[in-house]
Amino acid sequence: RWVRERGELIRGDVGEPLYIAGTVEDITERKLLSQDLELLFDLSLDLICVSGADGFLKRVNPAFERVLGWTREELLSRPVIEFVHPEDRNQTLAERQRILSGQRSFQLENRYETRKGDYRILSWSAVALQGDGLIYCVARDVTESRRLADEVRAAEERLVQTFQSIRDAVCVLDREWRFAFLNSEAEHLLRRPACELIGKVYWEEFPAPEDAIFRKAFEEALETGRTMSFENYYEPLHAWFQARVYPSREGITVYFWDTTADRQAREELRINQERFFYIAQATSDAIWDWHFPSGSIWWSEGFEKMFGYSRADLTNELDAWRSRIHPEDVDRILKGIEDLIDHGTQWSDEYRFRRSDGRYAYVSDRGYLIRDERGEPLRMVGGVTDITERHESQRRIQEQAELLDRARDAILVRDLDGVITYWNRGAERVYGWKASEAIGRNAPEQRYH
Repeated sequence: RWVRERGELIRGDVGEPLYIAGTVEDITERKLLSQDLELLFDLSLDLICVSGADGFLKRVNPAFERVLGWTREELLSRPVIEFVHPEDRNQTLAERQRILSGQRSFQLENRYETRKGDYRILSWSAVALQGDGLIYCVARDVTESRRLADEVRAAEERLVQTFQSIRDAVCVLDREWRFAFLNSEAEHLLRRPACELIGKVYWEEFPAPEDAIFRKAFEEALETGRTMSFENYYEPLHAWFQARVYPSREGITVYFWDTTADRQAREELRINQERFFYIAQATSDAIWDWHFPSGSIWWSEGFEKMFGYSRADLTNELDAWRSRIHPEDVDRILKGIEDLIDHGTQWSDEYRFRRSDGRYAYVSDRGYLIRDERGEPLRMVGGVTDITERHESQRRIQEQAELLDRARDAILVRDLDGVITYWNRGAERVYGWKASEAIGRNAPEQRYH
């Protein structure tokens, strides 16, 4: 066992030694504890040191040499403050003075120079015992953790900047349904600033019944870990929202956008398409819709009635229409459409179109060109009217006029106002007026007697 002996020499009246009186103390446990402390001192991964009031280190453990690269002799031979980064020295000296003035402990972070010339960030804890003028210090190298923390912070800032720059609204809810983040678009759509919502419970700020579509989607995403998608109308905001919910260990991230305008546009489109369909059904004309990107043409049922073709018999391509135009008309018609595509919005012309029985119908065709936002042709919508009967009537009238021109008698026609509307060649011979001079005039009655 380990013992400590103390003794005192006892002398006689004339100073002669008489005997030694003393004590013996068993210090085995203290000695073993000291050995344990020494072992802990040497093996600790943290930097442990003892600093004197004079500003020099009195003792350092091996971790100092491992972390900073300085030898024990180098560390003990220079003032401590010389190892501290110049920007951190004032704070370090102030904290040192405070502990020497009676404050029992302090915590501090500063940068220590290594033998290589770079710096390590050390987080210090220290205590001073009254009376011995020594400061007992423990430091941990937090360089890597601070670097990682800086990288995490930078990544979070980049993420926030990304969220703020995207057009989607984004909000983050923790597992207790509290708002953790909202970007500016989310503030706009929810009509609440982030400062009012951060930390608040979602369902308290935006109440919803248990069976609400978006509430069930939020809960299912959090419970199952699956991404959820939905579209829902939220009555308090009078708006439709479409959203995707992404779960994580911390909660859920919701990307959402207002689809109210899109829904209104789709509904208007549905109504217009329905209206277009019924108009196409009601009219006797053949309505057509040419889609430029695909090259397909849609025909209404009037096409079947007018020309005898079944729409199923025709391919939805331009050639199916072009190949049935009379050969004498096809070049003129195609040239007119090409001119329209180059610079125009509407077109009309008359041509002959072959019926299913092989006979040609005279038709009047007109179309309106729809362009996209870049001015490129997108669609052309129009209608075909069968003018065969009118054309035949005009032909018969022309034939009859030719017969009248052959008559030797003067034949003329006046309307109720006396204006001449017809003047044959016989009238030219009798009266000496050419048709071009007489038609449209209100000649005196005596000229025709």
